[in-house]
Amino acid sequence: MGPDSHLERVFVSGEDGSLARALIVRLRALGSEIINDKLTKGWHGETSWGFEVDALDRNLPEVLAVLKPTMIINTAALVMSKRCEIDPTRALLCNTMTALNMAHCYLAANKPFFVHFGTTAYYDINGKRPYTEASRIIPSTLYGHTKYMGEVMINHHVDSRNLLVLRPGFVFGGLRDTSSAIMEIIRSPLTFVDPEVRLDRSYYKDFVYIDDFAEMALRLITNRVYGTWHVASGTPRQWGSALDMLRYLGIKSKIIERPEMDYLGDQILDCKNTLDLTDYEPLSLEQGIALANTEFRRSLHG
Repeated sequence: MGPDSHLERVFVSGEDGSLARALIVRLRALGSEIINDKLTKGWHGETSWGFEVDALDRNLPEVLAVLKPTMIINTAALVMSKRCEIDPTRALLCNTMTALNMAHCYLAANKPFFVHFGTTAYYDINGKRPYTEASRIIPSTLYGHTKYMGEVMINHHVDSRNLLVLRPGFVFGGLRDTSSAIMEIIRSPLTFVDPEVRLDRSYYKDFVYIDDFAEMALRLITNRVYGTWHVASGTPRQWGSALDMLRYLGIKSKIIERPEMDYLGDQILDCKNTLDLTDYEPLSLEQGIALANTEFRRSLHG
């Protein structure tokens, strides 16, 4: 089996999300066959399913036992803290039970390489910065709690040397980005809705543009790295700097600022190991915001 054999047939859960799509484009460019959680082709002989199977379907492990993916990438999640608070049942299903089902898929599919998307929302907001991958975990939000429970399930079922856990920074950009405050503000002149931001201007966040995240993640995946890794720029900036850049680009929307518990504290991540291993230099915050704005405006003209 060759060094890239885990890239041959890849199952991706949560394929509608921006992080998943950015990775899928790159994997296909490498020649990977992508299977997603909207399976429509038959796996029982030549019989077609005739319906969709999502990442929570209890029959999915049986499906993947037949399709035999060489890698499973679990990106499925309810990523916005506010949505989790409004619908805690959905948060538990998307962030915890989906992870458990993916672990069952891993076992049924003969233990392929497994990539799980975690979050940095696990860490103790009163803990020492910068956060490392081994920093103390005390989730302060429902989003953090449900995501962490999902990661615990993954760690329990998946062999440690067969598991890559990615914990992203504050990812933004891309036309499918529906969760970042930056893209909400960029879109706001057309939505005629004043964006509501839960961040305090003074807090630091490790912003990372979507394509930079995907490229660093891909380099970890292709090298079949295992363990837990932060994926971010390694250059935390104050939220106020992002607002200044958005104003500089001419976005004049009224921004409703309501800092809340889930964003209290600085998100300062130790990314040295990831940046050294991937040998990658991410865009600056200003470059990423300018590119995100340009791509959005181009999309308006077809």
